Amino acid sequence: MKKKKILIIEDDKTTRVLLKRSLNKTDKTLEIHEAWDKSSITNSINEEVYECIILDYFLPDTNAIKTMEYFKSLKISTPIIILSAQNNDVMAALMIKLGAFDYISKNLISDKNFAEKILNAINNAISNHQKEYSQKKSLIALQLSEERYRGLIENSPILIVRFFYDDLLINFVNDGFCKYFDKARFEVIGEIFYSLIPKSSIPQMKSIINKIDFEHPLATIEISTKSIYGKQWQIWTFQGIFDKSNKIIELQCMGEDITDQKISEIKLADTLNDIQQLKQQQDGDYFLTSLLLDSLTTKKFVSENIDIDYFIKSKKTFSFRNKNKEIGGDLCITDEIHLKKRRYGVFLNADAMGKSMQGAGGSMVLGAIMQAAIYKAKVSPTVQDLYPETWIKNSYLEFQTIFEQFQGSMLMSIVFGLIDDETGLIYYINAEHPWCVIYKNNKTIFIENELELWKLGIQLKKKTIRIKTLLLNNGETFIAGSDGRDDILLKSKENSRIINDDENLFINIVNEADGDIKKMYEITEKYGEITDDYSLLSIKTKKNLIHKNNKKEKNTQIKELLKNKEFLKCENLLKEYIINFANDNNFIYYYSYVLLKLGKTTQAIQEASRIILRDPNNVIFLIHKAKIHINMNKTELATPIIQQIHKLDPNNSYLKNLNIKLNIEKILKLESKYPICYVEQYKDI
Repeated sequence: MKKKKILIIEDDKTTRVLLKRSLNKTDKTLEIHEAWDKSSITNSINEEVYECIILDYFLPDTNAIKTMEYFKSLKISTPIIILSAQNNDVMAALMIKLGAFDYISKNLISDKNFAEKILNAINNAISNHQKEYSQKKSLIALQLSEERYRGLIENSPILIVRFFYDDLLINFVNDGFCKYFDKARFEVIGEIFYSLIPKSSIPQMKSIINKIDFEHPLATIEISTKSIYGKQWQIWTFQGIFDKSNKIIELQCMGEDITDQKISEIKLADTLNDIQQLKQQQDGDYFLTSLLLDSLTTKKFVSENIDIDYFIKSKKTFSFRNKNKEIGGDLCITDEIHLKKRRYGVFLNADAMGKSMQGAGGSMVLGAIMQAAIYKAKVSPTVQDLYPETWIKNSYLEFQTIFEQFQGSMLMSIVFGLIDDETGLIYYINAEHPWCVIYKNNKTIFIENELELWKLGIQLKKKTIRIKTLLLNNGETFIAGSDGRDDILLKSKENSRIINDDENLFINIVNEADGDIKKMYEITEKYGEITDDYSLLSIKTKKNLIHKNNKKEKNTQIKELLKNKEFLKCENLLKEYIINFANDNNFIYYYSYVLLKLGKTTQAIQEASRIILRDPNNVIFLIHKAKIHINMNKTELATPIIQQIHKLDPNNSYLKNLNIKLNIEKILKLESKYPICYVEQYKDI
């Protein structure tokens, strides 16, 4: 006969002995385990699964309430019987309300019928728990027959599994999942989700799932599993499913096989390992590294509207087996991705610190990360639903996180961004790269005048990221370049060595070359010797971009609707307007404002985040985003924004006399020099 495992949690050894002796004497099918403090409780629940737990209310380092909260956090649903010296009906009612199945006074231990009473309580608890479990499995079976699990989801090649959040019981898998893992549906339904996951991946999976909430409903993880095809890799996207009160009730998980990509990464890692083993053969090292760099340096963007081109000339040249090659730390990449169903050209111009192999190492790392980010954008629907600003920010943070691990031994400056293929709108960041220029009407001008981001790899406690935008009109050329464009050993009549320190020399070279980057290199060589790796990237319109001509008319129409508070009519007009004129931050702000007024808070947050990425110190935009969070009762997200507003503009009138339900004054922890104020309700636009 199968033993029923019972855990007695009681700090008094005499009481434990009495309980164990009474129960074993009454029922031989019980297997009783013991615990007496937090440490022994943790060890016990990690080692065994129990049918019932008898829990003393007072323990030396915790109590029953905290212990039940701990069990709940671990998704343990085992029925609990509270044992207490207090014979208190109020206490009993409280314990049962908090989730205990029953409450028994210790005063009854001396009663001759105590063993029978507590055994009845245990059996009732186990029976009731099994009944609830059976009902949940029946509910799962009922849900399987519903129409929502048919059609596209059922027949999709994407792996789909769905499970309850509170106890992780699987309630749905599609055919794609069953075929991939060679499982019959009945083998999976009703099982705990973690039972399908390799043990080594469970801690990371738990961490991902625990971070999902209404504000962050999506999370992604990569794991390896065994399938009918052997060892396979997948990328899994978890999506929270919420009830009307925004409480998470289920999780839907969609998996995509990325085995080919992983195999390519493993091959790349193997190649890098081979390179390290050839260090004694320097030219061989250089040759293999240059081949890797060639594979990462790509030119894949082709468009009828826009031409993206680059030119690279490395300072280090070498010969290997009668082949002349170059190697350096400059990197250029162009490609294309689709975000929000619009086509964008991806561009990157980067310069790694160090000469030859050191610089090439930095370029290889960045090139691999960049190609992975582009690949993910091409295959993942979640990434394809991002705005350009968000994709650039996420990619930059990924670059920075990896380069920080080198602790300053590998640094890179970059210009990196996207261009809308239809409108010519450029989104980009400049991380300590030389300033970019625009060439138009036979004139060249700098479009930057200050440093905003340090090189990749420089560790900063706080990073304020600003995504710059620039509308490229017909016939205009955007040009970015590495330090080599200015690092020129100038020719002099006295044969003295003079390194160029005139940044305007680059302006003159662009004008003289008429914006042609290949000619620019030839002209630069006429001024003197180029002392560093030299790379240029240009983006040029082909004079057939169609810019909308009715901007002023739409602008006036939208403002009139806003003035009259006709938000429903205004919504679609604004949505269309910011697609055609995406460089207009104010109208994206208006769109977010209208979405908020219509109760579409999730979309409103997305649009507000978008303009703050463009203009992170705009007080009006910050106030607007804080207000959305407050309306959503997300005080913890509104607080740092309000603190930032105080630091930027402590006397701003919108920060006074806010009439809201939340008590912000107790939450804000501002420096003493800033007064405690509230955000004022918006006035009509």
